[in-house]
Amino acid sequence: MNKMVASDTYEDLEPLLQQYGQTILKTRPQEMWDANKFNGHIYGIPLGVSQYQIKGFYIRKDLREKYGMQPLKTFDDLSQYLYKVKENEQGMSPLTTLVSTDRITNAYPFYFDSAYDVKQEIPEMYPFFYKKNNDGKIYTLFENKDEGIWSGIQGMRKWYQDGIVNKDNLAVQNERDLFTAGKTAAITSADVGIPSSIQDAVGKLGGSAEWVTFMDPSQKYQTDFKQWNFISVPKSSKNKERAIMFLNWANEKENYDLLSYGLEGKNWEAVGEDGFKALNGDYPNFGFDWIWNPTYERYDAALSPDELKWWNWAKDAANFTKSKDSGFTFNPEPVLQEMARLKANSYVYPILLGTLDPDKSFADFETKYGADLKKIQAEYQKQLDAYLAAQK
Repeated sequence: MNKMVASDTYEDLEPLLQQYGQTILKTRPQEMWDANKFNGHIYGIPLGVSQYQIKGFYIRKDLREKYGMQPLKTFDDLSQYLYKVKENEQGMSPLTTLVSTDRITNAYPFYFDSAYDVKQEIPEMYPFFYKKNNDGKIYTLFENKDEGIWSGIQGMRKWYQDGIVNKDNLAVQNERDLFTAGKTAAITSADVGIPSSIQDAVGKLGGSAEWVTFMDPSQKYQTDFKQWNFISVPKSSKNKERAIMFLNWANEKENYDLLSYGLEGKNWEAVGEDGFKALNGDYPNFGFDWIWNPTYERYDAALSPDELKWWNWAKDAANFTKSKDSGFTFNPEPVLQEMARLKANSYVYPILLGTLDPDKSFADFETKYGADLKKIQAEYQKQLDAYLAAQK
């Protein structure tokens, strides 16, 4: 998104939204609009239903109960569960994670203690960079080895060596498919709860699934309120007004229900005012691609009462601490070559997933890409300093 904005590809939508998109505007809180502008302008309609990406896991409830374990409350509990799977379930990987080339935070040492540090943020797409203490600085692990992140990397290495992490994890295309096929006993999740379709699939195996997180809702986690998806209108469009008129129609409640969940009575049925129950698996819920908003998104009735509390907690901006750089947009143009080299390297995911010795591979990584990292860091800090100075 930053790159497309910097290259002047997208139309500034604010005038169009004011004239044709009143429903789009009112179905998203002001915090969402303020935090998701680029250079002070609306180049993309933010698509999201929560203010924070909750880190958690899907696990096999039936296996946990088989081993005589109580519900998992800590990382130690999770570790015990995974090692019991390793000991008792032949042919099943204890843990499989998503490998997402566009979201570094989905590669999962960050699901260890560092993911639950209320004073820390990990910027997406910038490997081994992190922010902490809301001090307006960007750090790298090469200069400042954050204890939480580094212990997570070391923990993943130990899990990989012990056979806890799926040995083929780097080649996994869809970790949910492995979970529903009974080939892995746990996967990482960035959503609250387990969809009914996955519960049903695990049920056909004779098992049951449950969602666990080790976050603490009494803590105010730090966030920049950035969303992860946007829908934009290119400057080259010959139908800018019609595009916004259509999206405005799509964001009206009745139409939102149709496009998000399918035909009521055939694909889904309402549960209360703002819940839904899927009736079959014929309609993919892909609202996140084009219309997601927190006002009309329904919760899955398969959520337990506790999970529903988490779902509502994540929607409320008042539950989080706003970071100083909320609304900041990094322009990557000055360092595109350096970022391209980092993206093409063969170190990041093998390190994060434990397949490489972190001590040796970190040294090798710094030797080859340290100059690129420092240049990106310096450019990022320069732009961030200018942004923060302008806010005073």
